[in-house]
Amino acid sequence: MRGPLPAPVRCAVAHDSAIFAARSMMRPFASQLGFEREVVEELVLVVSELTSNILKYGRRGYIELSGIDREEGPRGISIVAEDETPPFDLAGSLRDGYDAHGKLDPALVYGRGGIGAGLGAVARLSDAVELVPHGAGKRILVRRFLGRPRRGSSPGF
Repeated sequence: MRGPLPAPVRCAVAHDSAIFAARSMMRPFASQLGFEREVVEELVLVVSELTSNILKYGRRGYIELSGIDREEGPRGISIVAEDETPPFDLAGSLRDGYDAHGKLDPALVYGRGGIGAGLGAVARLSDAVELVPHGAGKRILVRRFLGRPRRGSSPGF
């Protein structure tokens, strides 16, 4: 018999300090669900990227963590990143070197504060990533389950 899931936790994303708050929230939450230390740190990267994206591109957002308990199969974590900006092309943005507007010009990458690999990293470190329009904005849903097989590194990195 499995124990109870941890209660969902949420932090508002309105200032750079939200990145620290989201990371600090993730470590004990993921550990309590049973994720190994290395995976906990991967999830910290995921929540850092999602929080950073809300700060860079979003408006009035939050990050929420909740546990997933399925009758069959392993437990997992659900990460919700929601803000009040319009949805974008998630499939395109998951590709390294792309953002919501398309392929990035390599000559401009360093001046923009990112290389266009953040959401791709979120996808590589997760089992599912979904973009859902929500009210006046969007919600990115990320899920990761216990016992996921290790993946190799990405080509070129």
